[in-house]
Amino acid sequence: MNPLEFLTLDELVETWQGFIMADDPDYEKGLPFLNRAAELGDGYSAYALGCCYEHGLGVRKNKERAAMYYALSSEKGNANGQCALAHCYRQGIGLPLDFPKAVYWYTQAAERGHSRAMDELGVCYENGIGCEVKPELAFNLYSRSFLHGHALAAFHLANCYFNGVGIDADEEKAIQFLQAGAEKHCPEAMHRLAWHYYHGNGVEKDEKTMFRLFAQAAEMGFAPARSDLGWCYYNGRGVKKDRKLAFFHYSAAAKMGNVPAQACTAWSYYSGQGVRKNLKKAVYWYSKAAEKGHALSQFNLGMCYYSGWGVEQDYSKALELFIQSAEQEYASAQCKLGWCYRIGRGCKVDLDQSLYWYRKGAANQDTVAMYQLGLIHHYGIGTPINLPLAVFWYQQAESQGHSGAAVNLGECYRFGWGVQQNYEKALQLYQKAADQGEALGWENLGECCEKGHGVPKNMALAFHYYAKASEMGYAGASYRMAQQYKKTDPLLAMDFCRLTMEQDDERKKTFSKKAKKLLSQLEQQQNQEEKNDK
Repeated sequence: MNPLEFLTLDELVETWQGFIMADDPDYEKGLPFLNRAAELGDGYSAYALGCCYEHGLGVRKNKERAAMYYALSSEKGNANGQCALAHCYRQGIGLPLDFPKAVYWYTQAAERGHSRAMDELGVCYENGIGCEVKPELAFNLYSRSFLHGHALAAFHLANCYFNGVGIDADEEKAIQFLQAGAEKHCPEAMHRLAWHYYHGNGVEKDEKTMFRLFAQAAEMGFAPARSDLGWCYYNGRGVKKDRKLAFFHYSAAAKMGNVPAQACTAWSYYSGQGVRKNLKKAVYWYSKAAEKGHALSQFNLGMCYYSGWGVEQDYSKALELFIQSAEQEYASAQCKLGWCYRIGRGCKVDLDQSLYWYRKGAANQDTVAMYQLGLIHHYGIGTPINLPLAVFWYQQAESQGHSGAAVNLGECYRFGWGVQQNYEKALQLYQKAADQGEALGWENLGECCEKGHGVPKNMALAFHYYAKASEMGYAGASYRMAQQYKKTDPLLAMDFCRLTMEQDDERKKTFSKKAKKLLSQLEQQQNQEEKNDK
């Protein structure tokens, strides 16, 4: 005979609570009493047993049995069980998704004064989850939940005041509710309040307070705050910059499933900041974030496949990832797709698709896409030459700091391509490009000085500019230097010929051939002189 049969329901409940709700729970001893109390129809005991099965406390996890005990608890009128059952229907835990049933059971629990159920029901009415959207009712439910002591309701009330949901927008009251939520240790409220301290919105700007709030929320297991703590250490916001600690927090949040942190962890491995560089691990974390639809990670993972960084090169896979990212309006991916379709990487050459994606990227303010559109219309790549349109796109890219566009726009002004000729404007653009580190800017300044375009002819100054471009690795300038020295210093000219052939730029083949020919002439000349000396 089971000795538990001689205990009253109150004795069973008191006994299991003594074992299971102690500071050091003893599930092995407490579960028999809990099971017996649930069998006898105690609603709270059925709810507690459901929690054990849902979270694997003293028993093997079993979501279906958890939902079954929550349902038993709900039928007995236990508000905790009703709220838990609603959550099962809303999240598909052990039961099929059923939003209307979730609303029903949240309502049952809320009517019994369950503060969390009130808050969750408010979320349903605010967002139309299993019910009509009713902002005023949502606001009222959040308010009741907050008055019943539910901390997360303060965060939801703050959002209502920020966004005017069910109430007139009022930033001051919104901040007050964030502060109230933070005081009640609501990590969501702490996290958002921290960003207000960073931006100085509604509170005095204070990065140290921001950091403290992130740290407190992170300690409570709130992954977004852990990720943002990494951001603080990475950028030195509210704390001394420390890339190793940044990686520590990014990786911790990444393991918790935080997508931005997964992307940052990948970047850390890719760049070797805060951790030893490891391209394979970078690919792993980019893959994790990309699987969850993170557009930046999809693009970066695509670049890994495109270039063979940490993974076998696969243009087709790269193209697939670029498309996923581009369809989310990520401008860099749209621009890269334009390039893939232009040269046939992972696909057949398709100049119409190339133009389409470059236009998409440019519309999303990608400067490289703007520059490429300038080139396309300048040289008629898949479309008729249109110099005024080329000038337009060069201007767009140049205004956003693209040095190559500044050079090409300078060429248009210098030669009157699609715009009225203007040497002064051309020189300004060349100088701007040169100051940005663009070798062609120096090269073209030198050419203007050599030919007297907009300035008096000045070979000494031209020579100076060519030397600058050569130092920056531009083969054309190195070849010009060889030409300058071929009569006065043939040996130095030969060195510049060799340098031209070593330097790698888009016009390498053209200048390398010229340099090779000149080098041969100079070597023959030197050999002849040596023979004559003998």
